[in-house]
Amino acid sequence: MKEAHINDVKIEFDPIKHQYWLDERSLISGTRIGSLYEDKVWMKYWVSDMCQKLVRTYLDGSGVPEEKIEELIKKINDCHKDTTAMDFGNACHAWMEKFGNYKRKKRRKPAKPKSEAMKNAVQPMVEWIEEHNPEIIACEEIVYYLDPDTDLDFDTDLDFSGTLDIRFMLDGLHCIGDYKAAKKIDLTHYVLQMVVYALAIEQCTGIPVDRLYIFKLPKEGLKFQVKIIKMTDQLRKGGRLANYLKHMEKDVEKALKNSSTKKGT
Repeated sequence: MKEAHINDVKIEFDPIKHQYWLDERSLISGTRIGSLYEDKVWMKYWVSDMCQKLVRTYLDGSGVPEEKIEELIKKINDCHKDTTAMDFGNACHAWMEKFGNYKRKKRRKPAKPKSEAMKNAVQPMVEWIEEHNPEIIACEEIVYYLDPDTDLDFDTDLDFSGTLDIRFMLDGLHCIGDYKAAKKIDLTHYVLQMVVYALAIEQCTGIPVDRLYIFKLPKEGLKFQVKIIKMTDQLRKGGRLANYLKHMEKDVEKALKNSSTKKGT
């Protein structure tokens, strides 16, 4: 369990469950707020369910041993639980944290990754840092945001927490960045996530964020990309609204869970 003290607020973070806590209260994460525009998880379950039905139909009576059919169906049924991509992304983040802290003179230079795929993923980012020489302020920084609007009727405060990959100064601008090792970049999702992180950084430090950086680490032959978004007041308003909507969604889910439905109504 990691701890962070932010303006007299103690945040605890469980990296295994990827869960944030404040005084034993589970917090919404910035990632979940960004997922307002992400494909819903239920789609993965629906697709795996449809696939296993098709496999059973096509292989029934084909002469394939039944245990092999069931083994194949189980693999298909669990395909949405595959964590290979997540493990790869976590490994890249961990290595970049070490490298960032090395550039901050907080740690020794990390050894090169043994995995060729991971080496190919982080090397362009290393080269970008060497070329642009940003003044790195923090790596894997836990952030916390509490919306100042206290007039809304929610069960809990309009707050969230998250972990920011990197924060730096570049050309006199205050910047925050996020590493993405996924094959595809869902810009709407990622930008929204970065916007809410920017809100947290601005509230915690009192320093406006000028630029949002999304670093697309290359994977399986794809190119390294850097997306730069100017932080604006319009985005700030959108970030606050997204936080509001995510809490509203949580309250609605809680209300439905606690509701009792009578027969015939």
